[in-house]
Formats: sequence, structure tokens, C-alpha cells
Amino acid sequence: MHKVTIFFVSLLLLCVLSCGKLTEEHLTEVKNGPYKVYVRSQEFDNSGIRNVDICVADVTSSRFPADARQCFLHGFDFSGLAVRWSAEDNVEISFSCGRVTKFSNFAFISKIHPTPVEFHATLNDKCGATPNSASVPR
Repeated sequence: MHKVTIFFVSLLLLCVLSCGKLTEEHLTEVKNGPYKVYVRSQEFDNSGIRNVDICVADVTSSRFPADARQCFLHGFDFSGLAVRWSAEDNVEISFSCGRVTKFSNFAFISKIHPTPVEFHATLNDKCGATPNSASVPR
């Protein structure tokens, strides 16, 4: 019984220590009529790694979306990140360099709408690109 208690206490301690503490968060909104795009940047435990999430929401929303279907991108350590509306339901995401761990070219808002509202995204990645050259597979 004593070994089981030590095991669970150790496991609990490991879980507590591994859960990162949010040390910095930036939230930017890009509005377009009744909708907006949220760009959230978070750093945990002063790690130097900035996680980025880009999601769409109603302009009246005051919180970052919890529904993953509203999100276009998750990644980290972006440089030159820019988000803009290219049309009423299209978002353009571009960056110079960074790591994309999840990208979807569509997102939905459905909770307060009778039918889901769909948005599309394009991703422009210039990471590793060299001007005036192209790589052609042989």
C-alpha cells in the first residue's frame, strides 16, 4: 500500500511540474464587418517559444474561441506574421518563417447561427524561399 501511495504522489507531482504556467499572452483582432479573426500568441514558462493560434469569431465575441472548428492555424515561432481579410469570407495568413503544426483552409462559426457560417484561409509561407529561383524535381 505504501508503494502505491508513493507512486501516485510522484505521478501527481510530475503532472503539476509538467503543466506550463502562462507567462505572456497577446491577443490581436482583425475585424471585417460582423466577423473578426483572433490572433493569439502565448509563451509558457519563459520558454522563448511563442505558440500562435488563428481563429475566426463573431465581432461581438469577447473571448478567444474554444471550438476548434473556428480555428485555421496552430503553430509556433513565426516571424513576419500577417493576417488580413482578402474578401468577406476569406482570410490570408502569411509569414516569413515559422512552424505550422495544424492548418485548415476552412473554419466554421455555428453556435449562435441557424446555419454554420464558413470561412476560407490561404497560407503564404516564404520560409526558405530564395528570390528568382525555383526548385524543380528531377
